[in-house]
Amino acid sequence: MENKWYLKPKEKSEVQFNGETSRPSWTEHLIFSVEQEFDTRFDELKKLYDELSEEIQLNNLIYSSEIRFKPVVGNSYYLYRKNGNHFLSLIAPWEWKQDFVVGVKLNHNGKWIKIQ
Repeated sequence: MENKWYLKPKEKSEVQFNGETSRPSWTEHLIFSVEQEFDTRFDELKKLYDELSEEIQLNNLIYSSEIRFKPVVGNSYYLYRKNGNHFLSLIAPWEWKQDFVVGVKLNHNGKWIKIQ
């Protein structure tokens, strides 16, 4: 037997009970509460996804760049762009005039982390 009342979220902030539009009045505040919880969880997951996506893009960019030295874990390095290509350097952006992209450090597990 199929349960008549089941949650069927379609998008953020939109919760429906089996597509019903008329509900008993006592459910309105409960639905609002559930929607808020889903919205909060959705926002948290989206933030985590966006952060992960940014980390992946950064690491793809660094690992596909020209690196003519062996980076040391914990040291600061600087990514530059020249003629459409990227290269990693030990030289800081204030020490020369190049098209600076981002500063990074190599993590202990091989992941590049953006520095300010």
